[in-house]
Amino acid sequence: MRHMLRLIALLGILFSIAACSVLTAPQVNAVKEFAKATDSYGQIPGDVIRVYRDVVFSRRALLVGGRLEMSKKDAEDALEQALTDRDGATEKAERADKALRVLDDYGRILSLLVSDVYTKDLNAAAASLGTELDSAIDLYNTKFLVGSGKKLDSSIGGIAAALVRGGGGIWIRHNQTIALRDAVRKAEPVVDEMTTAIEDLAAVFQETTPGKKTIFEEEREQFKDAFLNTLKSAAGRGQIVDLPFTDRVVETLDRARRAGKTAGLAISAARKYRAAHRNLVKAIKDESGLIELSEEIKTLKAEIDAAKKLQKELSK
Repeated sequence: MRHMLRLIALLGILFSIAACSVLTAPQVNAVKEFAKATDSYGQIPGDVIRVYRDVVFSRRALLVGGRLEMSKKDAEDALEQALTDRDGATEKAERADKALRVLDDYGRILSLLVSDVYTKDLNAAAASLGTELDSAIDLYNTKFLVGSGKKLDSSIGGIAAALVRGGGGIWIRHNQTIALRDAVRKAEPVVDEMTTAIEDLAAVFQETTPGKKTIFEEEREQFKDAFLNTLKSAAGRGQIVDLPFTDRVVETLDRARRAGKTAGLAISAARKYRAAHRNLVKAIKDESGLIELSEEIKTLKAEIDAAKKLQKELSK
């Protein structure tokens, strides 16, 4: 009799779980593919901004060094302004880095929630990653959104952190599915903000000047002119510019060229990330768009991989 009661209770649990099943296997797999595609998004466009910052600062330093007619005060003022502008660019790069940190933490949370293997460490990992994600969102709110009228929900990680409250087996699989659904839905405005910030920060480097050149192309031309001016100034003083200095100039110009290409890929990847995630949110409500989403995720992965390849070249 006791065994029969236990069996009835177990069947009740199973029927209860089946009745409130929230995601199908194809839906869970779609999230898994999205998490894989966006793994280690990288430091784009933060690195692009840092390259531009360094190129501009180096050009200004060259100009100051090559102007014999410039007074000491004018030279100091020019360098001070260059330092101020460099600090401003550093802050923009930091915002890009923080946005990408949120996306990376979010991707790691999704990878955890679609894990097929339950272990004793799952709860600890969920709690740790959940805390990291929510802290990253809180930091972004405090540093970049104060006064904007916006505040992002920093409880997404808490969904994963509360995943396991004891027990495993079928319950943990069911709870993972619930947490996965809730995390993806709740993350939509966060993903929108982060990808839009990344896109906006990189977009300035794709804007064209009246001369139909991008900012990086224009800056490279100005840098070349500043270098030639330095050579002329040095020759006028009977000085010779050493080879290591010339090598640094050539490397700076080359990094500017590569950074310009990377900016375009960063924008494209951010747009595709946002679009794919929005369709992922739709797909966990309605499976009809899963086939199209799968192709979209493949395209997103190709974009991110290409951008990461260029980023590695930038960091050399």
